[in-house]
Amino acid sequence: MIQIEKNSGMSSSEIMNIAGRKLSSFLEETFPEMKNVLILAGNGNNGGDGLVAAGILSQKAHVSVYLINGKPKTEESLEAMNRLPSSMFIREYQVKECADEADVIVDGVFGFSYHGRLSEDLSEIFRSVNHYSQKIVSIDINSGCECDSGFCDKNAIVSKYTCALQYRKPFHALRKEHHMFEQCVTLDLGLPQTED
Repeated sequence: MIQIEKNSGMSSSEIMNIAGRKLSSFLEETFPEMKNVLILAGNGNNGGDGLVAAGILSQKAHVSVYLINGKPKTEESLEAMNRLPSSMFIREYQVKECADEADVIVDGVFGFSYHGRLSEDLSEIFRSVNHYSQKIVSIDINSGCECDSGFCDKNAIVSKYTCALQYRKPFHALRKEHHMFEQCVTLDLGLPQTED
């Protein structure tokens, strides 16, 4: 997937905007009555996908965004954040209330570059959020799971839907072993493929 993105001739920002639009369309089709959305955004491009979606979804629903690891560290994610009004961002103490009210919770914390175990702070938040697993949608990879090995931290996010971007990864193929999602949906980003 990393090579496909490099070979596509598209910028990371362009790919992020496509992913955000595709995710928004999926959410609107799957949860047509949604009025409140909570987005948990990490500081990488997975979080950036969620931030792009936040801007689109805010035209039809009330959207709250929690920057779980602070401000974005990539330029394109920072651009996506800066397009959103400051009133959309919440603090940690507001997460539970927003999760209670949300019709959909988007997990955009970690992407396919995540490896290792969750910190205690993140584990605590993830344990709390997992009470609402039936309304969680994970972007590409459930946060707290490794893309290539199938390893999942014991407190990794459990979702109703996981949206694989462009292609399914090894993580998705190991579903029967880890039970981290009920359904995996592939979102075609339309990335052109070239021979490497």
